[in-house]
Amino acid sequence: HSIFSDNNRKDKIKISAIIKERNELPEWLHFDEKEMTFSGISKISGEYTVTLRGTDYFGASADCNFKLKVVEKNTEPENKVSGISDKSSNENFEIYPNPTTGNFTISQNSESKIEKIEIINTAGIIITEKYPQANKTIININAQDGIYIVKIISKEKTSIKKLVLKRR
Repeated sequence: HSIFSDNNRKDKIKISAIIKERNELPEWLHFDEKEMTFSGISKISGEYTVTLRGTDYFGASADCNFKLKVVEKNTEPENKVSGISDKSSNENFEIYPNPTTGNFTISQNSESKIEKIEIINTAGIIITEKYPQANKTIININAQDGIYIVKIISKEKTSIKKLVLKRR
């Protein structure tokens, strides 16, 4: 399972990443498709829109965008990737607290009913699935610290948000 799926076939989906404004990744930023991780050290601060693209065997593709923020670190002369933020703030769902120590709530902000919630690790594996019955769903994940993808599925649309798990 992955954040991208192909309903027509069980083809392998190739995942690629680009900076939306440049149509490629900068030299300092590296994306590992197998591990679904980013790494790199930048010499300048900035905010970038990163596009993850899933492409199937026939060339059909889907995109998932997020913001990557690079900030200056006072103790070192170079800047490091510090985190990502959600693409848009007009979603119909809220996740809190985020970062979390394991227990968090997904709250519905509109009439749109959540049909399914998936928590996905950076390898694209679904680690938790929930089928909520109320406007608020409390979820407890027991996993390693890191960034996870929360896929919220309703009849109208599928929303992707990040979740930071930090137990320490």
